[in-house]
Amino acid sequence: MNAKTKIAVASKGQDDLDDFVSDVFGRSPYFVVVDLAGREVKKVTCIKNEAAERQHGAGPLACTRLGRLGVNVAMGSNFGPTVSDILKEAGIQSVTVSPGTKIKDAIQHYLKAHRSRRRRRVTKTISKRI
Repeated sequence: MNAKTKIAVASKGQDDLDDFVSDVFGRSPYFVVVDLAGREVKKVTCIKNEAAERQHGAGPLACTRLGRLGVNVAMGSNFGPTVSDILKEAGIQSVTVSPGTKIKDAIQHYLKAHRSRRRRRVTKTISKRI
């Protein structure tokens, strides 16, 4: 994980970390943006997804906005192929989360999973050196 990580979570509402992951990404009504420094939450902001009302191209527009905000991790329940390609090209990691998951829980799960992966990499590196 970067020293500073910015995660955007597709959200059903405006209750920040207490809200729930939306069942759509590009047409999600809101995004909860979580700024992390290491493993510590520094700032939480809820932004309205202006692309949600668009007839066409909601996903790409949402991705563009998140990229401009400096997001480097996007969480949602479903990423279409176009959105997945745009996020990958922008260097934004996509993380699939079950719809209805509490955002606070999704963030904690991401942090635990990342810590476990890092621990395995460190253990693997140490094992190779011994």
